[in-house]
Amino acid sequence: MTGSKLPNLTEYQEQVLFVSYLQKLKLEKKIIEYFAIANENNMSFTNKTVAIIQSNKAKASGKKSGVSDICIILKNRVLFIEMKKSLKILKNGTPSYSGINVSDNQIKFIETVNKSDSVSATICYGYLDAKNTINLHLGINNG
Repeated sequence: MTGSKLPNLTEYQEQVLFVSYLQKLKLEKKIIEYFAIANENNMSFTNKTVAIIQSNKAKASGKKSGVSDICIILKNRVLFIEMKKSLKILKNGTPSYSGINVSDNQIKFIETVNKSDSVSATICYGYLDAKNTINLHLGINNG
């Protein structure tokens, strides 16, 4: 849960940076595979009827609310990461979670996945936190 030394980026921009890092790790054969999970809300469609139809079709085909954003397959582990934007660090040095929403379904998914011996899930607050998390799983020094 580290604050970013990067400019104020959106969650999307932080995830794009992290995916670039995952691609580097894959090319170096440090991870087997990774992918993003398309779990965005279809209710943003202008036509609400179309949005409801699309949402129902997605649920019928297996979409579940709360599933983490990224899945990373390592040699002996599968890791799910729920990306959030970087935490702001207050003047007193403590992190601020203001404006960062973790849904009940996201928490439930993470708790359920973490019951496994070979699959884990976590929330990462920004690119640097996500990078540190994957490096920890790979035994890569972050220094």
